[in-house]
Amino acid sequence: PYPRQVASISIQIYNRWGALVYSGENGLWNGKDEKGNNLAEGLYFYTLKVKWIDGGIDNKKGEILLIR
Repeated sequence: PYPRQVASISIQIYNRWGALVYSGENGLWNGKDEKGNNLAEGLYFYTLKVKWIDGGIDNKKGEILLIR
């Protein structure tokens, strides 16, 4: 079988109070906010939306512990 190919990935990062602190279209996050400032260590939550070239969409969510 052939692996599915990704058309696009979007990611949103939220702090523990539910405020959006980062949003990007490459699916990557480096622990910084959208202005490039380092965010504080702690627990963050993400939503990830993967669009496949065959038209399928996968939505994932979870948590990330940021440690510097």
